[in-house]
Amino acid sequence: MIAIKNTFPNRSKSRKTSPYQKRRKIYSIPIRMTTDEPQQTQKINHIQLVWNIAEVLRGDFRPHQYGSIILPFLVLRRLECVLDPTREKVLDALKSLPKGADDHIREKLLNRGSSHKFHNTSKWTLEKLKGDSDHLLANLNAYIGSFSANVRDVLIDKFKLPTHLEELENAKILYAIVEKFAQLDLHPKRVPNHEMGSIFEELIRKFSEQSNETAGDHFTPRDVVTLLVNVLFLFDEEILTKPGVVRSMYDPTAGTGGILSLAQENLRRINPDAKLILFGQEINPESYAICKSDLLIKSSKTWTPTYSPPNPRCPTRSTQTRTSPTSGMTPITPI
Repeated sequence: MIAIKNTFPNRSKSRKTSPYQKRRKIYSIPIRMTTDEPQQTQKINHIQLVWNIAEVLRGDFRPHQYGSIILPFLVLRRLECVLDPTREKVLDALKSLPKGADDHIREKLLNRGSSHKFHNTSKWTLEKLKGDSDHLLANLNAYIGSFSANVRDVLIDKFKLPTHLEELENAKILYAIVEKFAQLDLHPKRVPNHEMGSIFEELIRKFSEQSNETAGDHFTPRDVVTLLVNVLFLFDEEILTKPGVVRSMYDPTAGTGGILSLAQENLRRINPDAKLILFGQEINPESYAICKSDLLIKSSKTWTPTYSPPNPRCPTRSTQTRTSPTSGMTPITPI
């Protein structure tokens, strides 16, 4: 018979608490992985409403095309709801612009009127566009073109929304799509930023399933994101709680920006005086567009994503190769 010696320590004896255990106790409070039930129910309702809108496309478009049409409309409606309270102030600022003002000064003054890092100078809204169905396509394109340059980059350059509008007009369902999105209430007071991010992620997952793609190729589930950020901060408690601490964080595959945004939120919860400078790049234009629009709404001054177009020699890699968060990086201009 072989005798096995018990090598485990006697748990009854008193032992000193390790630094790891202390840190674990501290971080169990600020980092939460649960969601309030009312917010979760509201998020599910909004997802279902948007999914019902996608059903309008059935027959005229294939399932793999749904996301490329619905997501930019969702971003457009969200931006419209954010700008709604200051719309008149922007129009007044437009009338009082000094003569000869260059584009930089113009953007600054109009953004000051909107109280955000973006603006729209058009009289149109999705609701008002319904009143002129004969010129809906032209008016809608004019409305999109009246956004500030950073939003045009999202809606026109990355989402290719004008191209999709023509397709919807040819299919004679553009009015139906505009009408349904005009009824969707996405005001920040009703749908907070973190909840809006979850809605985008869930819709990306559902659209990916419709097109027989792997959802993980487009986003990381929120629970996994929370776990990653939790582990990342776990051993830096002594540093992160110091007053005035400044740190940088880099995500080479930022996606919709979930990891970087959550890291920033959690650090603010742990230490409101800390500053986290974020860097990120993304190869997928639609994920980049969602990420940038989310940052615009949050008026983030600490980072903006960089779009890296695919490398034709290697489709899975971007044209920018970076070895570290700070080495060889293209400077990122805050929004």
